[in-house]
Order: sequence, then C-alpha cells, then structure tokens
Amino acid sequence: MRKAMVQALTGLLGSKKAWMAVTGAIAAGAMRLGFDVDANTVGLILSPILTAIIGQGVADHGKPASSPPGGAS
Repeated sequence: MRKAMVQALTGLLGSKKAWMAVTGAIAAGAMRLGFDVDANTVGLILSPILTAIIGQGVADHGKPASSPPGGAS
C-alpha cells in the first residue's frame, strides 16, 4: 500500500499538468487570502494555465501510460 502511494506521488510530481494546477491554485488562493491581487490579474494568470493543462491533456491523449519510476510492478 505504501509503495503504491509513493509511486503515485512520484508520478504526480513529474506531471506537467499537476504543476500547472498547483500554480493556478496558488494564484487563486492569493486573491482569496487577501493579497493585493485583483480578479482580472488572477484571470490573466489562470487562462493560459488552463489552456496549457487542456493542451497537454490533448497531447497526451492516446499515448500509453509511462511506467512508474523504479520499474513496473
């Protein structure tokens, strides 16, 4: 169970889509937490991030899943 969890987290850390989503969440969270960021700025940050996530998903569509680091099991 633990090995599967570590492999899943390792795979997530290597994911471009995951890092883009984290970046977008930080930008949106900054506005919600009261930092001096207006909604238009957050929109300007999130639009290309969402476009990149969708584009990466389209590019990945049909590709075989890569084997987890350290070999398959």
